[in-house]
Amino acid sequence: MALQRKLHNVVEVLLEAGALLNKAIQDVVSKYHGSEWNQVEVEVKWGVPQFVRSELSGKVDDLRTVVTMTGSVKNAQMISVEEYVTQTWKDNGLRVLDALIKMMQTGYAELDMSAGKTATFKTDGRGLLRIALKTSQEHTVDIMEQIAWLGSVFTYEMTKSKDCGPFLATGYYSLSSTSQYFRLSIVDYPLEGYLDEPCWTSILRSATLAIGFPVRKRQEGVGLEIPFPLLLRFADISVSMEYDGGTLLVGASTILFPSRILEDGVQWHVTDATSAQDAVEVINRSPDWIRTDDIGQLAEHRAYLGYCSHAQVLLGTRELIMSQHTVELQSLLPKSKSQIELAHEGTMSAGFSIRGIFNTTIGGKWIVPPRLNVPLEDNRDLEDLLMNAHRRPVLVYDRKEDRGWLVPELSLVFHMALTYLHQTNVRQRCQASVREALPYLNAALDGGLEAYNLVKDHWNLSLYEKIEDGQMKTLGMVIRDFMKDLQKLRTAENIRRQSKGFQLTLPVFGSRPLRGWDFSELTLKTENIFQREMKWEHGGPLWTMLGDSEDMLVILGSSFGNLIRPNLAKTKVASGWETIPKGAELLTATNWCIKQLGQNQVLPTVSEMLASKQHSGDLFWYSPATFHTDCNQYCNQSCLVIHEIARSGALTCTQTRNPRELQEKGAVVFGCASTYHKSLERRKSETQKQRAGMNRRPFQVHDHYVQS
Repeated sequence: MALQRKLHNVVEVLLEAGALLNKAIQDVVSKYHGSEWNQVEVEVKWGVPQFVRSELSGKVDDLRTVVTMTGSVKNAQMISVEEYVTQTWKDNGLRVLDALIKMMQTGYAELDMSAGKTATFKTDGRGLLRIALKTSQEHTVDIMEQIAWLGSVFTYEMTKSKDCGPFLATGYYSLSSTSQYFRLSIVDYPLEGYLDEPCWTSILRSATLAIGFPVRKRQEGVGLEIPFPLLLRFADISVSMEYDGGTLLVGASTILFPSRILEDGVQWHVTDATSAQDAVEVINRSPDWIRTDDIGQLAEHRAYLGYCSHAQVLLGTRELIMSQHTVELQSLLPKSKSQIELAHEGTMSAGFSIRGIFNTTIGGKWIVPPRLNVPLEDNRDLEDLLMNAHRRPVLVYDRKEDRGWLVPELSLVFHMALTYLHQTNVRQRCQASVREALPYLNAALDGGLEAYNLVKDHWNLSLYEKIEDGQMKTLGMVIRDFMKDLQKLRTAENIRRQSKGFQLTLPVFGSRPLRGWDFSELTLKTENIFQREMKWEHGGPLWTMLGDSEDMLVILGSSFGNLIRPNLAKTKVASGWETIPKGAELLTATNWCIKQLGQNQVLPTVSEMLASKQHSGDLFWYSPATFHTDCNQYCNQSCLVIHEIARSGALTCTQTRNPRELQEKGAVVFGCASTYHKSLERRKSETQKQRAGMNRRPFQVHDHYVQS
C-alpha cells in the first residue's frame, strides 16, 4: 500500500488520477452480490463516539459543525462535517448524517429510503456500529463511502503526538471470515518522509486528513483550501502590519501573506516567525507576493494555503533551447570603444596571459592547496549568490528581431549553461545517462524563482571528468562559472559608469549606443570577448537607457525567439500579440524586474516620479491614457498595450496614466506607439509586395515534364 510505505508522490498521482474509495466500494460490493441485489450488512469499529465524548463533551449534535480535512496533501479541503456531506452526497447524505446522530443518542435509527428501501443503524455505545442496507446499489455505495469518510476524519487516539502529524487516514472494506457481512477498517499514518511539505502542515500538526475521498474542484490552487476565518485562527493571527508596500498578517510565531492571485482564489503562504531574520528571508524569496492594503477584498475569495510559483518566462526551457539549436545567435555588432574585455584563456589585449591560472597547478610550478581556494564573492554562501541573481534584472536585445527583454539574471545564466552543455563537443564528454538527466525549467512567470529552485536541486549533478585534475565537473560548477563571468563584467561596467559620471539622459545630438556582451561569445566561452554596441539612426528607443543603470548588464544577440510570451490560456490579447511583435523596438519586462527597477529608483511610475520630485531628465514610465495621434487602421487600438518611458520635464506622447499595481502575473511591454504603428505599415507593405510578386511569377516548364 503506497500510503503505508510512505510513497507520498505515488499517493498524490493515484488520487489525481481518480483512485478514490467510491470505486473500490463499488467493485467489492458488485463482486460479492453479482446481479442478485438484496441486502448488505456492515460492521464498523470507529472512533466517532470517542471523539464526541472527548472533544465535544458528549454533545453529539455539535458534530455537524466540526471542521474536517479531506483530499490529499497538495489538494486538501477544510470545511465542516455538514458542509462536506452536502457537497458530496447532497440531501441523502444529510439524511444519513441525521440518522447517525440519532443513533449515537439513542442506540438505534432507521432511515426510510424511497420505494420501501431502508437503512438501519445500531450501536452498542462502545464504538461498534452495525448497519443493514436494503437500498439500491447506488445508495448502498454512497452510504458505505460516507461511513468510511466519517471514520477516517474522526479516527481518534489519545496517544497521538502533535509532533508526529498531520495524520493521513483512509478506510477499506473487506468480507468477514464467514462472508456474511462487510467489515470497515480505518488506518492512519503520520505524514513522514513527504518531500517539500506545503506550509499548511506546519500549523496543523495534530490534524487528520482523510484521503481517498473527493474534494471541490479547483483550477490552480495548491495545498489546503480553507475558509479565511479558519486560516486566521489556525495561523494565530491577531496583528496586521504594513511591509514593503503591502500588508503582513502576524501571529505570536507566524507570518501570513498572500503569495499569488489565482483565477479562482488567492494563494497564501504561512511561515514561522520565531526568528524575524528567517521570516524576512522567506518573504524575500517570495518577491511577487501580493502587496495590498485591502486584505478584506482578498478574504472574499477562495483561500489556498501552500505556496507555489506561476508560469511565463521561457528561458531555460527545453522548448526554447531546442528552437535555438539551429539558428545563429551571434549579434554581429561592432565592438564598443569601452575597452572592457573578458578572457577565458590566452592573452589579454593588455598584454598578459591568463592561461591555466584557474587550474590546480598554475604555470606548471605552483599548486594551490584547497584551503586557499576560497571564492572572493563577498564571502556569501551559495544561496545568497543564487538569490541575488534571481532578483537582478538583465536586459537582452535581439538585433535581428529588433526587440528586447528584461528578465531575471539567474534565468539567463541557467539558459546559458544549458546552451553550453548542448554543444556537440561538450555533450560528447558526458555519458548518455547524464545527457538525459539534464534538467529544464518549466515556463514560469517568475523564471528567476523557478531557476533558483531547480539550480539548488541539481547543483551537484555530475557531468563529466575534468582533464586537468580528474575531478567531476558538476552542473553547479558550470552555472557558477557563468555567474562569475557576469559578475566580473558587472563590476567593470559599474566602474566605467562611475568614472564617466553616467546619467540616464540622452545626448543633445546623435544617439546613445546600447553597449553589451554577445550571447554566443559568452555561452560558447570564446577566448577573448569584447563589449559590443548597437546604434540606431534615429536615436533608439528610450528604454535602451536602462542599459546604463547601475548593475545592469546588457546581452546582445540574434534570433533568440520569445523569451517571454503571454499565457493565452489565462489572458486575452489583441490580435497580433499572441507573441510580442517583432521589428517595433519593444521591450518586454517581467513585473518582478520592473518592481526591482522601481525600488532602486531607476524607473519609477509617473506618480512615484511626481511624489519624489525627480530631477529633469530622469526616467519614469506610464500607461497611455489616450490613443497616439498617428494611430492607424492596422493598429485596432492595440497600441494601448504599450507602456511608454519618458524623461521628467519632457513632453509625453499621450496623456499619462499611472499603471495598475503590478501583480506577479504578466509582464509589461515598453516602447513607442509611433514606432509600433510604422512597423505595422511596413509589415503590411511587405505582405502586399510578396503577393504581387507571386501573381507576376511566370509559368515554368520543368525538363522532366517535357516529352519528345
